Amino acid sequence: MYNMIKDKQMPYKNPATSLNIPGIMRRSFTLIELLIVIAIIAILASMLLPALNKARGAAMQARCSSNCKQIGTGVMQYTVDWQDWLPAGKTSGGTPGNWKFEISPYCGFTKPATYNDMCKDTRFGAGGIFSCPMFKGFSFNAKAVSDYKSNPGKYSGLGWNDNISPFDQEGKRYKLQKVKRHLSETALAGDTVDDTQYDMGNYKDDYNVLLPIRNGDSHNKRISRRHNEGLNIIWMDGHVGWMRQSAMGYGKNGNIGWYYTQNK
Repeated sequence: MYNMIKDKQMPYKNPATSLNIPGIMRRSFTLIELLIVIAIIAILASMLLPALNKARGAAMQARCSSNCKQIGTGVMQYTVDWQDWLPAGKTSGGTPGNWKFEISPYCGFTKPATYNDMCKDTRFGAGGIFSCPMFKGFSFNAKAVSDYKSNPGKYSGLGWNDNISPFDQEGKRYKLQKVKRHLSETALAGDTVDDTQYDMGNYKDDYNVLLPIRNGDSHNKRISRRHNEGLNIIWMDGHVGWMRQSAMGYGKNGNIGWYYTQNK
């Protein structure tokens, strides 16, 4: 008897799928509903992406500032050991990046045997403490692209002020005490222009120098703006600060070169 009843039982159905219960029945989205959802997601993304990019840029600026502080400390330690002499920005032959070679032992590196060895060492280029983390090399200036492949340690997105202790030559290397006024307003090193901002043509080495502003030159040609329309700077008193590109270019007290020279 039990088996007969069992054989006659109806197959089990889930009530949720067989009854028309609001909020429980499953159904497919219509095309219009899908388009509305996609549109809402696109609107939210367009609102969030600028904020995310801004936060990413701020983080990069902070990392660059941290690298600059290490460099500034290294420079100050160098001057203590070398009777107040500053490192020279360029070699005696005028090739930039010599300052990194000279202060490398004060920034946690074993000093390379020669300047040329340093230029081929990737630790002195992009991604290291001598670099701005936003610097990724070159893409547009053919001469810079070629030289960067051969000398990745030469370029790093940070450069030495071309008006301060510019060459490793007698009379061209300065002592810190020579700059007696406005140390906190005299740039020592900082962010450099790259080829996404300006094409230097044949003057590829200008990408490796904190270029002093000159009459007739645009700000984009001489002054970096990779950090929120400005640049990080190591000042001669050792502190690191950000300055807007336009403020750096217009100078102070009617002197466009105010922040680049010790003679104020």
